[in-house]
Amino acid sequence: MMKAKRCYLRQFAVSTLFTSALALAPVCAFIPRAALGAEAEGGESGVRFTYDLSASTGSTGGTSYTEIALGLNTFFADWFVWRNAGFSRMGTGYDGTYGLDTSARFQFDLGDQTLGLHTFAGPGYRFVVTQNQDTGTSNRTDSSPFVEAGAVVNLGGLRIGAGLKTILHKLLDENKQDETQYFLILSGGGSL
Repeated sequence: MMKAKRCYLRQFAVSTLFTSALALAPVCAFIPRAALGAEAEGGESGVRFTYDLSASTGSTGGTSYTEIALGLNTFFADWFVWRNAGFSRMGTGYDGTYGLDTSARFQFDLGDQTLGLHTFAGPGYRFVVTQNQDTGTSNRTDSSPFVEAGAVVNLGGLRIGAGLKTILHKLLDENKQDETQYFLILSGGGSL
């Protein structure tokens, strides 16, 4: 019983830490920018939005899967992006698995939008809903923190990149294995 209580307390602490960091990061990035009256590239000030489509592959418990995600990126500063991406996981035994990844991405750009390199890294939290195909009930126990990093090449209006995401299941449940995903990014010239 004591081991289960410790696991629950660890899960609560990690979840609270990641959720607080993700909730406060956009505020912390936005306040200094507004206070300084800083302007974005092209003389625009304020928050900027973009979207992207990504696909990833990974495996857990010896079973491979593929995920498709549609992300909305909120640029609060040149170096900080808050990304929210809805995803759907497909593969044997994964039908009905979907959720939301929310992450704080710290980034560095080399070059410009015409020809350049964009790198990013940061923490996030994955909220997952898995529907049991036999009973039709939903299970939310796979939600976990993650870390990710990647690089994107800018070629005119097209952006192509790749990255790595590790979902840290062991932080919340020492009986689960962490997952590592490899993903590809394809982004166009879309802005909102």
